[in-house]
Amino acid sequence: MTRALRSDQARRGWITTAASFLSASALVACTSAGGSSTGEGLATDLAYLPVPAEGDAVTIQATDLDHVAEVTGHPKPDPEDGADAFLDWAVAVGPSQGGPVTTALGPDSLGWSANAAFADEVHEALGVSLLSVDRFTEVLSPPNSAAVLHGPYDTELIDSALGGRTEDVWQLGDPDGGLDPEAARLIAPSGSGTLMEVDDRLLIAPRPEPVTSLRDNQATTFDEDAPAVATAEALDAEPWYSATLIPDPYGPPDPAMLLEMDIEEFEAALGYEGLLPFAWLGVGLDLDGEAHLVRAVYTHLDEDSAHANAELLEAIVTGGRTLQGQPYSDHFELRTLEVEGEQVLMTLEQLDGAPGVARSMLQQREGLFFYR
Repeated sequence: MTRALRSDQARRGWITTAASFLSASALVACTSAGGSSTGEGLATDLAYLPVPAEGDAVTIQATDLDHVAEVTGHPKPDPEDGADAFLDWAVAVGPSQGGPVTTALGPDSLGWSANAAFADEVHEALGVSLLSVDRFTEVLSPPNSAAVLHGPYDTELIDSALGGRTEDVWQLGDPDGGLDPEAARLIAPSGSGTLMEVDDRLLIAPRPEPVTSLRDNQATTFDEDAPAVATAEALDAEPWYSATLIPDPYGPPDPAMLLEMDIEEFEAALGYEGLLPFAWLGVGLDLDGEAHLVRAVYTHLDEDSAHANAELLEAIVTGGRTLQGQPYSDHFELRTLEVEGEQVLMTLEQLDGAPGVARSMLQQREGLFFYR
């Protein structure tokens, strides 16, 4: 039996164990108070994000625009300053012109980050736009993505723009998602969207189902997933301007690479043994003076796996190589690495000063963050 087959069998067994664990712990998650010490944070927002259908790929990401303004020293424009002022601010804080942070400055699920130049038009059409957002959390799982927005929105403006609420929700465009290319810059990808006010937040989605299922108490939300809440709470314990949560962070090697080598040769080429399976990954980015910090949380289903992965992570950071063959130690200095129960908590400082390194590694499913 090959190593790859053994790993696949272990992964299937772990998923079965995880499903049993989540079912047994759901009541605990429902009654626990998630969030940061202030009561507002990534963990709190999980209660407003419906879980997509089983099998759909899921990423949860959040940006705290107020904290971006704080750590960069560039005050965020007020909504009345308009899109041009927001774009100038985005250039000042972002990496394209040497700015210090890298994050989505608007919900990708709505296309607002890519369409920032149309923020004034969006605000006029919806009564709310990224100009009104101080912080957002979104689940990216097309076509059932959704975003929770915090900021100085005005329900009277939304009523005026969208013609009032029907059964507690506002609707833009065709609720069946019919494509309106002219309106697609308002809410991507089709130009339609559903909005609902809930607990001083706005929930907004390109399709009605994520919003109406929450309204009708038919949704399973991420706060019912105990490891998800634990991961978010661990991130909320420290400041972040950008945060990402990924369930079952499995990152298989590139199939093209495995055409030329087996899994043992693959790991030997990278200089480390891959991580054991774990339930949720959380990554928070922050700026401490000029230091770019990456805080990673690996939430497991048992303490033995957490301790084993802590040892593997130290070996990866100090002696492993990226998929491009570069030593991780060229990119990061290990500041802290500790195990707390079923979680591994790691803080890295980026050495090259490039704020996008960690985000790129997440997109590439590097072995520093994903098990194989």
